[in-house]
Amino acid sequence: MANETKPNEARQYRCPQCAALLETDDPIDGMLVACPECGAEFVAEALSLPQITLTPLYSQSNTRRRRSGMKWILLGLVALLAIIAGFAFFGKSAPPSREAIESYQQGVVCLEHENYREARDWLEKAASQGHSDAQFKLGQLFEEGRGGPRDIEEAVSWFRKAAERGHGTAMFRLGKLYEHGNGVPQSQKTANKWYRKAAKKGVADAQFEVAVRYLEKDNYQKARPWLARAAAQHHGKAGWILGSLYLSGEGGPQDEDAALMYFRQAAWDGCIQAEWALQDLRKKASYW
Repeated sequence: MANETKPNEARQYRCPQCAALLETDDPIDGMLVACPECGAEFVAEALSLPQITLTPLYSQSNTRRRRSGMKWILLGLVALLAIIAGFAFFGKSAPPSREAIESYQQGVVCLEHENYREARDWLEKAASQGHSDAQFKLGQLFEEGRGGPRDIEEAVSWFRKAAERGHGTAMFRLGKLYEHGNGVPQSQKTANKWYRKAAKKGVADAQFEVAVRYLEKDNYQKARPWLARAAAQHHGKAGWILGSLYLSGEGGPQDEDAALMYFRQAAWDGCIQAEWALQDLRKKASYW
């Protein structure tokens, strides 16, 4: 018969539960046996003929494999989050080394004494170690040609490095260079991008530039808050324009008291246009 096997011949039996193979020299055909892998009981049938067995989807073996796979997936996610957190903390905004700080301080002292050539050397030492203030000041020296030849492309390079490390004034300077095409291809779109980044960093000149873009589109409502932020940092022209908007009621409520306040502050900050506006207001009896 096809299913008969020779004595003492090793026989294989397959568990229908987990598909594990059981090999033995003892004839156990027709007997109830337990699977050594999953423990399931089944009637042994020798594999002298091909057998097709279906492994249940949620067998114990599969369950163990799935749990093991989920464990590694979770560990991978934890590791990824740790890497992201580490990059955010120690990445672009990582504090400069003590050596970089000392080199920067030496460079500042040289700048105060107008020793620009030596200042370049000290600032470059600090800038090469990621000191963003040093990178910005070094860019200024290259842009203005102090302490050595003027090199606008080198200036752009140092401004960009400082901006990438979150230096707001460097962002603003890049915006100006892109607006006028100085050392970089002229692009108002790119300039506006850098202005907005710098404005969010709290740079008053950049906040004013963002407001100007809205004013150019007659969007006085969105211009007002940016003018207010710049005026709060004593940007005279921003205070004068904001006072004018309060006086006319464009982009928001009309408020002559607020207009007077901003005109006075702007005049104090050195804005000549605000002084002229104050003179006009003083002609009104309500302000005497």
